[in-house]
Amino acid sequence: LGVTSSNQSLISDAVLAAALGGRGSVRTLGLGPWANAYGEAILTFTVTDGDGAATTRTMSLDVLPVNDPPRASYGTDRTHPPGTAGAQVVSGYASVISAGPGESGQSVTFETQIIQNPQGIVSNVVLDADGTLRYTLSGASGTAEVQVTAVDDGGTANGGIDRGVPHRLRILVGTGIDLIVHLRRTAPPDRLAETLGTGPLAGYEITVINNGPVNASGARVAMTRQIGLFDVLWSCEAAIPCTPVNGSGLVDARFDLGVGQSLTIDVSGMVDVDQPFIELATQVFAPAGVPAVFTEDDTAVLIEPAGPAGVKKDGFER
Repeated sequence: LGVTSSNQSLISDAVLAAALGGRGSVRTLGLGPWANAYGEAILTFTVTDGDGAATTRTMSLDVLPVNDPPRASYGTDRTHPPGTAGAQVVSGYASVISAGPGESGQSVTFETQIIQNPQGIVSNVVLDADGTLRYTLSGASGTAEVQVTAVDDGGTANGGIDRGVPHRLRILVGTGIDLIVHLRRTAPPDRLAETLGTGPLAGYEITVINNGPVNASGARVAMTRQIGLFDVLWSCEAAIPCTPVNGSGLVDARFDLGVGQSLTIDVSGMVDVDQPFIELATQVFAPAGVPAVFTEDDTAVLIEPAGPAGVKKDGFER
C-alpha cells in the first residue's frame, strides 16, 4: 500500500509514507500537514497484490485556516522623576509586531486598559499600531498599571485566536525605585538531572537591573536560600563592582547602580547528590530611605531536580 499527495506544500509524500502503519487488511494513516499550511490535497492510495495487480482510490483532504494569536515584544516599565506632567511619547515601545505565522495580510492593533491608578497619575494611554506608546501624566506622584493586548483582524473561526497574551505595563512617577532580580543556571547547559557523574559543578548567574527612576546607591542583593549546593563561590563581574567583590556561601553584597544599569554576579558550586533538588532564592533590597516599588520581581527563585529521582516539587514538574 502506498499513498501520495497532490499538494506537497500542504502534506508531503514523505510525511504520508512515515505515517502509514498497520498490516494486512487493516491499515492506519496519520495526517500531518505542514505547520500553518491550509488548503486542499488529493490523496491517492495504491494497493498492489502479490501478482503485481494494482488498484487506486482517491480521498480529498481539506485543511481549514485557523487564525494564530498576534505577537509583539514590549519595552520596559516607565519611570519618571517627581512632578513630571504632560504628554509622553515612547517610540518603539512595541516591536516585532506580527499577526501570526503566515498571516502577513492581517492588521494588528493594541487595546489598552488602566488596571490600577490609585493616585491618578496617568490618563489617555494609547499604543499605536506602529508600536508608539502615548500617555499623559497629571504631575502627581504614584504608580499605575496598564494592560496592553495585541489584537488582529483574523477572527476566531475554526477555533482561531485573535488576541495575544496580555502585557503588563507599569508606570512610576516620583520617589521610589524599581529594582529587578533574575536568577538562571549557566552550566551545565543541559538539565542537571541529565548530567552524569558524582557531584557535578553547577554555575548560576544573578542579574540585578535598576529600572529607575533614581540611582541605587547602597542597594543590596542577597541569596536567602541555598539548598543542594556545597563549596559555593561567588563573584561580581568587573563592569559594576560590589562590596565585597566576591565570597563563599550565601551571596550578600552591596552595590551602586545607575538608572538602566545592571549588575551580574556569578555563582558556582558542587551539586549535593544526596539532595533531590537544587533550590535557590535571591532578593534585592532598595537603598536605605528609598521606597521600593513594583516589588513582585524583587525576588527570584530557581528550583530544579539535581538527579533523575527528583521529578516534582511543590506540585510542579521541573
